[in-house]
Amino acid sequence: MIRNPSDADLPQLQALWKEAFGDSEEDTAHYFKHRHQHENMLIFLNGNEVTAMLSLLPVELVTPEKTEKARYIFAVATKKNHRGQGISTKLLDAAHQSIKSEGGAAGILVPAESSLFVFYEKRGYRTAFYIDEAKRNAKDLPSPHQEDSIEVCGAEDYLIMRDSLCKSNAMFVRWGIEALTYIKNSFERAGGAMFRMSVNGKPALAVCAPYGNEVQVTELLCDKEYLDRCLALIHSQMKADSYLVRTPQGRQNKGFARPFGMIHWLKEPLESEGEPPYLSFAKD
Repeated sequence: MIRNPSDADLPQLQALWKEAFGDSEEDTAHYFKHRHQHENMLIFLNGNEVTAMLSLLPVELVTPEKTEKARYIFAVATKKNHRGQGISTKLLDAAHQSIKSEGGAAGILVPAESSLFVFYEKRGYRTAFYIDEAKRNAKDLPSPHQEDSIEVCGAEDYLIMRDSLCKSNAMFVRWGIEALTYIKNSFERAGGAMFRMSVNGKPALAVCAPYGNEVQVTELLCDKEYLDRCLALIHSQMKADSYLVRTPQGRQNKGFARPFGMIHWLKEPLESEGEPPYLSFAKD
């Protein structure tokens, strides 16, 4: 049986979450308190036992000409003793029907490991989103330019500026204010921040958090020629030994493009001219 969860299912859902993703009790409780909504999840039951789950987070697919509703398929998990029975495929099929019923154009997702790209290809997905990712050592970064600036940014301002900085992409995935607020709070809990910058008078954005002596810059949106200047500003705030930097495809001279996200169209695919399609933020 597949349905939306209820309050009574929460203990089983949190136990499955910890089993599948290895999150702490605190982090799991934080997600279910601040981000989870019953209507955005499907569960598979064997009697009264929750054996699998799948989240459907609302997003928008934006091109220069059109915006369509879509869902980001997230946290797909099956209990260890129920794997290999095709349950996740049944949940995906139900998710696609749910997206179609609300007029959504597509399901998108980020495979948690490279082997899963083949798994999802067999279920109608294709790789559509790539990112540039590269590690940068702090000692190789320049000093900040005197005229450049950086400050902590609120989610509302980030949303507005992000739309502007992504408008050159043929398509990008827009996260709403609720999602960006959660992302901001989660990164701050980890000791990170959501930043806005001015570099040579041009706007830039970044979201980052420390992991040991390294900071992961999960999103950096800036002109390609000002990448190092943005990283210099970030380093002035984060003071890490190194930075793992993710940008839209084609934005890093020293980076490399790697497959990141996949899409399963449920309507006629959106097509437009511009820089490569862009998706960021994932529990990967």
